[in-house]
Amino acid sequence: MISVSLHSRLHSTALGAICAIGALSPLPVAAQVGPSATEIRQYMGLHAAAQKGDVFQIERLAASKVALNAR
Repeated sequence: MISVSLHSRLHSTALGAICAIGALSPLPVAAQVGPSATEIRQYMGLHAAAQKGDVFQIERLAASKVALNAR
């Protein structure tokens, strides 16, 4: 049976090794993938305005109380 102290040291060592490998990884890590061109073409309303960066349209839609979460 492994003592608690030895178990803690092994766990810490393994965790440290995993973190070190991740820090040395040459590959970029991304959390999300952007929308495809097909998905962007399907945007309507607020989503289309946001994709285009059309602040005037976003403000107009927000003020009109339309269903802002509609897809």
